[in-house]
Amino acid sequence: MLKKIRALVCFLVCLLVYLLTVVFIPLVKQIHQNEVGAVNPVDLNRLMWLGAGAGSKGIVGGIVKGFLPQVGITPDIVAAGIGFWLAQQGGERMGVFGEGMLIAAIGQLVRQPIESIFGQIGKPPAPTPEATAAAAAKTSNQGSPEESADAYLAAAYGIT
Repeated sequence: MLKKIRALVCFLVCLLVYLLTVVFIPLVKQIHQNEVGAVNPVDLNRLMWLGAGAGSKGIVGGIVKGFLPQVGITPDIVAAGIGFWLAQQGGERMGVFGEGMLIAAIGQLVRQPIESIFGQIGKPPAPTPEATAAAAAKTSNQGSPEESADAYLAAAYGIT
């Protein structure tokens, strides 16, 4: 139960960081630009750098996993730290690049807790021990191949 609560808290913190970095701050900038008079509905350059940062999360994770396996922390945490640092440096491109890396790393970190909480929906229930024993007994009562072949020929073709 404690793991599920911890996973839920981690998910909520990550969601809050995501909302602040990706949704809320650009929304405030867009409202300010609309008040000033400049209209820019979609900034494709920003989206491109977000995607490049998200893709680079895997590169950073691979470098850490390959060259520094003895560090003792997961590659996603290192990528989140580097992404956060780049996002804090600012800049038109590198800040957005860091945001993309941070979002991808946080998404990878919360994937397992979310799947453990919500991944059980729609799965069939686990078989009971009685059902497993019945299935094993059913398959073990087939007899020898000669008896099975004779029974099949007798039932299918009437050969006795």
